[in-house]
Amino acid sequence: MTERRNASTERITVTYAASQALLAAPLTPHFVHLLKEQLPLRNLHWRPSQATLDAAAARAAQQGKSTYASSSVVPGSTIRTIQTLDVSLKPLTDEIRRWRGDPGYFEQSGSAGLLDRPFVHLYLVVCEDSEHYRTTVRNEIRSWISSLSFFHAKQAAQSSYTSSSVGTPTLASSSRTSLALGSFRSATPPVRSDTPPTAGTSSGPNTPTNQGAPAKSSVTVSGPTGPTEPEYLIVLITPPEGAGILGLAGPGATSADQKSGMSRFMTKSKGNVLEKARADFNTSKKEHVVQLSRLPPVPAVPLGRSGLHSMDPTIWAELLTKMREAASSTFTTTIEAQEQEIARCGVTRGQQGWDFCSYFLAKDSLARTLEAVGLKDDAVGQYEDLEIVFAQAMQSGAVSFAAVGGDDHDDDSLPLLDVTKKPYADLIRRREISLFDFRCYLFARKSALLGKMGRVAAVMREAPLFISAVGRMLRRNKRLSSQWIESWIFSAVLDVVEQCQAWLIQRGAQSSPSTDDQLSPAFHSNKAELLDVARRQLDCIGIEAGHLPATEPFAFAATDNVDDGSAASESKERDLPPLPDTAANSSVEGLGAAVVLDQKRGTSRPELQQAVKSREHFDSHYLALCERIRTGWKASSRTRDALHIRTIVTTLHYLRGEHQLAYDSLLGLTEAYASAKFIALEQRSLAMQLECHAKLNKAKDRAWIAAALAALKVSVQVGNSSRSVDADAARWTEPAYLCEQLRAVSSALGKEVPVSGFPLFSISVSKPCAKPAETEDGTLLQVDVTSLLPCVQVVDDVRVCLITGGETLWYTSSQIELAPGTTSVELFCPHPAHGVYTVDVTQIRIARLIYQYEHASAASEVEPQIVRVPKEGGAPSVSAGLPRRIDLDQPRAIEVTVRAGRYDIDVAEFSVASADGAALVDHQGAKLASNAQADGVSRIELGSAASVTVKPLRTGREAVVVLPLAQLPESGILDAVIVLKYSTASSSASESQRHPAGKARTLKATVQLKTALPLGVNVQDFFRTSCLLSKFTISAGGGGSIRLKPVSMVHDDGAADNPTVHGAYAIESCGSQREATVTPRQPATYLFRLSRPSSADQRETRLRLVVQYRALQEDAVGAAVRALDSIVEKRALRGLESGTAGRKLLEDALVRYVRDRLDLPAFSITGQVKTGVVDERWWRMERRSWGQCVLGLDAVRELVRETLDVISPGVEAAGEEVWQELTIPVDVPSIDFVNAVTLSLDSTLTVADTLEAASIVVGQPVELTVRIRTSTLWSSADQKQLDKEAMVYDIVPDFETWLIDGTKRGSYPLEPQSLSPSIDDYTTHSFTVTVVPLRTGTLALPSILVRPLSTISAQAAREGLPTCETYTTNAAQRVTVVPARSVKAFFVPEGQWPVGERESWKSAGGLDRLRNGWQCQSLQAG
Repeated sequence: MTERRNASTERITVTYAASQALLAAPLTPHFVHLLKEQLPLRNLHWRPSQATLDAAAARAAQQGKSTYASSSVVPGSTIRTIQTLDVSLKPLTDEIRRWRGDPGYFEQSGSAGLLDRPFVHLYLVVCEDSEHYRTTVRNEIRSWISSLSFFHAKQAAQSSYTSSSVGTPTLASSSRTSLALGSFRSATPPVRSDTPPTAGTSSGPNTPTNQGAPAKSSVTVSGPTGPTEPEYLIVLITPPEGAGILGLAGPGATSADQKSGMSRFMTKSKGNVLEKARADFNTSKKEHVVQLSRLPPVPAVPLGRSGLHSMDPTIWAELLTKMREAASSTFTTTIEAQEQEIARCGVTRGQQGWDFCSYFLAKDSLARTLEAVGLKDDAVGQYEDLEIVFAQAMQSGAVSFAAVGGDDHDDDSLPLLDVTKKPYADLIRRREISLFDFRCYLFARKSALLGKMGRVAAVMREAPLFISAVGRMLRRNKRLSSQWIESWIFSAVLDVVEQCQAWLIQRGAQSSPSTDDQLSPAFHSNKAELLDVARRQLDCIGIEAGHLPATEPFAFAATDNVDDGSAASESKERDLPPLPDTAANSSVEGLGAAVVLDQKRGTSRPELQQAVKSREHFDSHYLALCERIRTGWKASSRTRDALHIRTIVTTLHYLRGEHQLAYDSLLGLTEAYASAKFIALEQRSLAMQLECHAKLNKAKDRAWIAAALAALKVSVQVGNSSRSVDADAARWTEPAYLCEQLRAVSSALGKEVPVSGFPLFSISVSKPCAKPAETEDGTLLQVDVTSLLPCVQVVDDVRVCLITGGETLWYTSSQIELAPGTTSVELFCPHPAHGVYTVDVTQIRIARLIYQYEHASAASEVEPQIVRVPKEGGAPSVSAGLPRRIDLDQPRAIEVTVRAGRYDIDVAEFSVASADGAALVDHQGAKLASNAQADGVSRIELGSAASVTVKPLRTGREAVVVLPLAQLPESGILDAVIVLKYSTASSSASESQRHPAGKARTLKATVQLKTALPLGVNVQDFFRTSCLLSKFTISAGGGGSIRLKPVSMVHDDGAADNPTVHGAYAIESCGSQREATVTPRQPATYLFRLSRPSSADQRETRLRLVVQYRALQEDAVGAAVRALDSIVEKRALRGLESGTAGRKLLEDALVRYVRDRLDLPAFSITGQVKTGVVDERWWRMERRSWGQCVLGLDAVRELVRETLDVISPGVEAAGEEVWQELTIPVDVPSIDFVNAVTLSLDSTLTVADTLEAASIVVGQPVELTVRIRTSTLWSSADQKQLDKEAMVYDIVPDFETWLIDGTKRGSYPLEPQSLSPSIDDYTTHSFTVTVVPLRTGTLALPSILVRPLSTISAQAAREGLPTCETYTTNAAQRVTVVPARSVKAFFVPEGQWPVGERESWKSAGGLDRLRNGWQCQSLQAG
């Protein structure tokens, strides 16, 4: 809708007048043209009255906004600023003719208001002669002023009988922050007690004149008054060049370009004219005379933009300032006059018979005045005051209307915001306006102002509230049909949307980028809300016409045919009270007769008429409107509302049989509703989706199952709400039908379909401990299954998965029925296992649907539930250990022991692998141990390369299988997982078992086996010409102390019956034959002498060292087991007999307890088993893990304490093999030459037949005889090659001890030997040297080094050299060297002896005689 009135009304009028000659001169149009270029007036200030400020503050406080919301109000000030004020310059004569009402001059002479009168009057004067001014110009000015007073008197008289015009262009907006005054819109003006009373209600004109003085609150207002004199300005113009006014300035005036000697006199004359004019017309309060000089010359043609820009702007400063002051004064006077009229009309407000129409016209006149000068926010506040006063008056009954109205022709289709569609001014003036028309006019006027301010969003926000209230009001008119009201609402909404769009388009780029009224999300949101109101009217019309069903989502509007918005909007809407009973059906005196309709009429809107008649037209209009709404919701990011519109469109497609379109749309809708948790809408969408799926005959795949499961979930959560579109879709909301369909569809699938986290089922473990099945291998677990379904469900099985580390354990049930609520179910696991587990996954299987619930996931915030699985003493077991005999020259192996439980094992298949599945043993090389119980095992089979099969295995028996290791672990510890799969037979054919006989069970055991030997063996060989001495040192490793039996060395063939001589070597042991204890700090040493007899065979012979050991820890464990057996047998405890499950559990626990807590150092010394105080906590945890045992915790602790107290280590039971045997291959070393060196001193120095050392004087030469005996007995080389060798000897003395005189190095050839040398075959070489001891003491004889000549020959190759070893037969012999016999002299200093003694000593020879004797003895010794 376009603007219906010209915008030129929003300006004030300024008249200009002059003498006839001046008006005809070129200067006047030149002046007018230049003045128009300086307009509009800017920054005019107006100070409102205190009553206006109080009302504005009250409205702002009620709305919760700032008082200074407009840009025309300076914060902290009470002054309004008019940014710009357009001015229309008109000749005074034209205004006089207009106000006189000359025929044909104005078409609407009676529509003038206060702003139509001139605000300022200008009189142009050109006078440069004071005499001419005195005689002519002053009189002309006085005559002009008199005519203005006469004009205003005429105007006041005319305006007192002229009503104000009603009706302005319909523009609106919503922003309260645009350039206008502060917000006055919603506050109720305060009712002041000092309102001036009047004698009666005035029914005079509704528009006050401006001839009266400002009203005072304490003065009774009898009528409007205006200003006593008009605002006028006298403009004294200095004519520019080309003004064409020669002679007008007076007889003495000259042109501007003529110069003479009288110029100074003329200038003074001009000043006198200005001073006289000011003296004549200025008053003490106002200055009316303005001088204007330095105007540009009058051109032949009007100046363009460039010429105007070059003009000095200060020329007009004084004139524009005076014009602003005069306009502000006139505006203030006008507003005061209008406020006086409002006060006069509101004196009887709230009383019966109050003339509300006069009050309304007065307020409307004030609002138009404020609108005209740009104070649109203040103008909006006036209409808000009218709304509040109107509502209060209606509630109090002070105002009544003839009828509700709205039943005029085409009222339902006329635009809401068009104020020219009806003569509202005449209807109000005649008091014939209806309540409907009055409210529409008031809302349209207010919206027009908001639109001009650019606050379109405010209109769009308030429109739904207003339309809703008026719609409810129209329903009180019994003469209006619901279709008529719905049509009006539909038309009103569309008109508001179109008008708001037009306002935004008209503003264009004028709007500030920061405003929210442009095409922003807020605008689209408000637009979509309005259009949704129209859609709901179409819902009502469609239901009434039979085009739509009266169900959701169309039935919302049908319950209340008017858009009620939301609960919040209803609370904000100010609805009017009901009309009196007389007003609904009769006329009110003074307001005219009501229009009576013969019958209720339908809509007059053409498109709605077509929609009622044709379903196709209805669908077309409906879908187009929904698309516009969806676009608005989408642009404003209101996803929830957009989903609702999509649901409506989809439902319409479904009702029209367009199932493919509906199905495609429903796929996205159901997902969106599920994520938003709108379960009621999700249920309806899923029902339609499944029904479309069925009618389209689509395949029921996994996607269909997902949709059906979602429908089942929401059907239980929502219940049977019966909100489906039709009966066919309603069946998909019944849980029983959905469950039946899901079972049938899933049964036809080839694979199972997992469903995670389905909320209608839940499984919880009721008891944290499982219990043994007792009658068979396995354990039982009690769980509670909760079903939220209202019907009974047949469940194929219930499953619970327990995990611990990398091990999983599954418990399952048989087929059961789940009733609504909680059902207790017993689950069974056939696989023997024990330990502490956590619940990982629970499952419910119905057909091929697996409802799965994760309990131990990382995303779950619930703490994992712990389940303890007890040990079963009667179940099979599997263990691993080292073989009883270990041959180091053979591949290492382990022994796997499989023990049968309570039943015979038909087939047992086991495998040994690492945790990641890597092979650790060679299954194909498996064999039964030689010491296995052969009567319990029939045979061993190699099932595959990754497992070993044993069959059968009787009850209580065990099979020991030796498996070669694929690779010896570098760490010395074998981490392995043994998986045993076995099948058993029931003990009785009639006995029922949960796990069928013959079906495999699985036992998984994790073992840590120390493959590193607990001892270390070192060997050291010593060659002699007749034998070989081998020294073996055995030390304990880090595993603890061990016991050793006497170590033996045998030949490799194992025939060691004759320990003395066998084969090629005679072996003699030089050690003790008692058991020895070896600790890490105390090794054991064993020495063996190997000799080769002369008759021995020269073939290579391999020996073997046999070591039998046993860990001390095993001794303690064996002692504890024997003590337990003794106590149990002595006390005859029932349930703990040998072979029972309880006995096995107790023995295993005791063995582990002793191994962990044994004081090994004390046991190795004293032989007493000490474990300290019984650990009650350990035994409490252990007893808790037992499945079945006849003893309680206290009895178990007492039995263990007694057993530990009576332990006595002793000899193992007869026939029990407790010793580990280790055989180490020993290769007999070989050497080519063995040299035995014998050193002999002079026989005169040695006692005969003894090795006692003689005394040798230091420095005394002694003969030393060296005898070397070389043997090739231990050589493996060719004897002929050895015979060719020559031996070289070297005497290696200690030069600080011995001095050698003689041949220190020499050689000798070897004597030819037989091909098979014996002990007696050797070469002997002797020689003598002289040795001199150089120091005293017990000295060892010099060392002799003997080696083959080829080893030191430069030409000999480095490889293939003969080997040689030399030893001294009497290396232990020592020689005692004593010092030579000599006399020692001492020097005695003089002065220390008496004189007599010194002289006697000298006389006897004294020192000289001693010196001579020592010298002689020394010579003899040399």
